[in-house]
Amino acid sequence: MKLPKKLLFLIALVSVVIFFVVFAYLFLKQIKLNKPQINFQAPQTKKEEVVNYVIDGDTIKIPSGEKVRYIGMNTPETDECFGTEATKENKKLVEQHKVILVKDVSETDKYGRLLRYVYVENCDQIVSSKYCESNNTLFVNKYLLQNGFATLMQIKPDTKYYDKFKKLEKQAKESNVGLWKHCRQGVK
Repeated sequence: MKLPKKLLFLIALVSVVIFFVVFAYLFLKQIKLNKPQINFQAPQTKKEEVVNYVIDGDTIKIPSGEKVRYIGMNTPETDECFGTEATKENKKLVEQHKVILVKDVSETDKYGRLLRYVYVENCDQIVSSKYCESNNTLFVNKYLLQNGFATLMQIKPDTKYYDKFKKLEKQAKESNVGLWKHCRQGVK
């Protein structure tokens, strides 16, 4: 018995589609199974340290001798408008305190400084509790922005909090606090 050409074509077409669906399923399943073996993130993205020296408003030094640059923000240099105030505030927040350093994407900047978000434990002992996160830590980068000690600075790929930081900077500017009150041009 001979099958019509249209039916043979239809059977062949369905067979090819089934083959590709099964192949695609197995291929994707294989990728998912192998995925854990490929790890592009550093195994440790969070580190606790005691800050032994504050360099300026957005850079600190930890006991290992490494410098840590805060991500997502920029404070004036010490010789610029509001730079001394930003440095003093940073000292008040972190010097001789235990901090939690959290990595975004990049390990270091072009100057070899670690790039990190910085949190201080026991927030309510350092600043008003209204600035404390739910786990009683102070998110230093956020605090400096929202109180006008810093301006927003985006350097890709470290942009996890960019949108939130942008809103905080806008609020500080509109509230005319910190450098927004004292320095009309902001930070270079």
